[in-house]
Amino acid sequence: MSVVCEYHRKQLSIIKQVNTQHEPVEILPANGESGVVVIEADFWNSLKETLYLEQTGTLATVNERAKDDSGFTAADQIDWEAL
Repeated sequence: MSVVCEYHRKQLSIIKQVNTQHEPVEILPANGESGVVVIEADFWNSLKETLYLEQTGTLATVNERAKDDSGFTAADQIDWEAL
């Protein structure tokens, strides 16, 4: 088997492992350089969304509102422009 084919076979094996076990796989080179982490695409998209919500301040707003135990917010009390 050629080196290229073996490389692709190992890649596919890692992808299958990540998708079936739902755990990231860290790949570290033997020379001590920085490695990579393979994660599921759905998890990656979730991380990107969370980072976006954090960067825009939306996550903080959601967390503040989650702590509000009044149980009701009238639509006319919402600052729609600030969202």
